[in-house]
Amino acid sequence: MLIFTNTVSAEIDNIVVKDKLNDVDDGSDVNNINRPSMDIHSVSCEKDGKTVTLALKLNGEFYSSSDEIFIYTFALVTIRNAYLAIYTNFDESTGELLDEATFTLVDENEKEVAHEDPTLDTNTLSVTFNLQNSKDRIIYCFSEMVMEASLISQEGYFDSLLPILEDEESFIDVDSGGPYSGKTGDTILFNGSLDEGDSSDYEWLWTIDQTNDVFGGIGETNPSKVFNSPGEYDGNLYLVNESGAVGGAYFLVTITGSSSGGNGDDDGGGFGLTTFIILIVIIAIIGVAIVFFVMRR
Repeated sequence: MLIFTNTVSAEIDNIVVKDKLNDVDDGSDVNNINRPSMDIHSVSCEKDGKTVTLALKLNGEFYSSSDEIFIYTFALVTIRNAYLAIYTNFDESTGELLDEATFTLVDENEKEVAHEDPTLDTNTLSVTFNLQNSKDRIIYCFSEMVMEASLISQEGYFDSLLPILEDEESFIDVDSGGPYSGKTGDTILFNGSLDEGDSSDYEWLWTIDQTNDVFGGIGETNPSKVFNSPGEYDGNLYLVNESGAVGGAYFLVTITGSSSGGNGDDDGGGFGLTTFIILIVIIAIIGVAIVFFVMRR
């Protein structure tokens, strides 16, 4: 079980990521089709302690039954995990349509996650569940696939909401500073910065892998931390805002013997490892959904 130490002073607990209207794709060159039941309006996440409500909203009504395959997926990425919700009328074990649609929630290891009964209210499907720990933090929510397709022709309609991959403005270019160094008992001062924009528009989540620490808060570009044991510590800085923009950068902290100050220089950070990690998590979740639909047909 992970033990978190959390000193986040001001948190973003609600994220709403909005999609364009009438941007459904039929797999050809046409990508502005008006099909409300497949057209994503937004994906949202609301966190209260360790309880999270994740929701997918369409511009039309959800299917509950159909002569065609339909699959709705929406997902959440946190500091420590990722969660994928799947609502479909397709039985992957038999390759046949179901009389009633089913709902599944899995984590990044494809393990089913306990949840309350999902709520379907015309154009919004939501599910409430618990994170492993109340100190975990939400980073990003999205929908990588909403699809309607024919079992016979396999032709259909598709939509997705992945701003981090589709819209350059949704990815924040952040520098985490460092590498940082000091001795046990030193107060290490971190130094994050943006190439452009106001730092107070974002929640700055500084994490240390080896200790599971999460610290920082809204606009906190220069938090500090004391390390009581020598060693090399891997850190990740995440930037989050309420409209779904996200950024990340890796940093390294090296701690030696007893106290003698040192906060490192400024030649680290940048686009870095964390960005790659976020993209890998997203790609892994996409893979889960595709495996459900294609490989198990």
